Amino acid sequence: MNEIRTDQRTLPAWALHAGLLLLSLAFVLVILHLLTPVYMENDDVAIMDYAAQGFSMPYAGIFFTSLLHLAYLRFPETAWYAMALYGLHVLALYIWLTLVFRVFRPVWLAALFALLLLGYYLVFLLYLDYTSTSIMLCTASLTWAYLDVMERRAGYLRYLLPELVFIFSMYVAAVLGHQAADACRGVQRLQDARHGVGVTLCLGHGRRLSDLHHDAAPMPAIQQLGEHLG
Repeated sequence: MNEIRTDQRTLPAWALHAGLLLLSLAFVLVILHLLTPVYMENDDVAIMDYAAQGFSMPYAGIFFTSLLHLAYLRFPETAWYAMALYGLHVLALYIWLTLVFRVFRPVWLAALFALLLLGYYLVFLLYLDYTSTSIMLCTASLTWAYLDVMERRAGYLRYLLPELVFIFSMYVAAVLGHQAADACRGVQRLQDARHGVGVTLCLGHGRRLSDLHHDAAPMPAIQQLGEHLG
């Protein structure tokens, strides 16, 4: 895709990609500002604590948690785990929006499907989880590569970038490399989370997203983890 043609103007590809990237970033930031995200399950808080302490997790990629640990060593009070997951969501959203505007014509139809995509994606931002983050980025990169194949785009290097995105997204949730059924269970947990209560989204090591959650009691597993690490 080199350009997008509107009624009277031609939109260059770089302008479209820059606009979609800014839209993805702005959408995530607005959601974080207006709503109250939570971790969907206790595993996310455990991963955050283990990464901060430099321990490996059996269901999170060692490469991913090692990068987080280096960041925690430099700036321990920064919400690196949550920032990393939301950064990956920005990337996944950007890829999905790019694919939508690449497939659908005219532009107003692509914009309509983009709005539907943003509405569908809202639950992944409200109920933050390493599994759903990895799934959305994996499927976005695979769809990207499949579309290149269907359009018969030449050159092996063209497929290198979606493959790299796919490989890194698998490092976020190492369990995806061993149990493909976890993807279905992750989607089911998203549906269940709409009717239940998630774990309060923590920033940094033991800090919650806002002062509104000071009265929220920690999960028992987190208490045991704190006693073990202490």
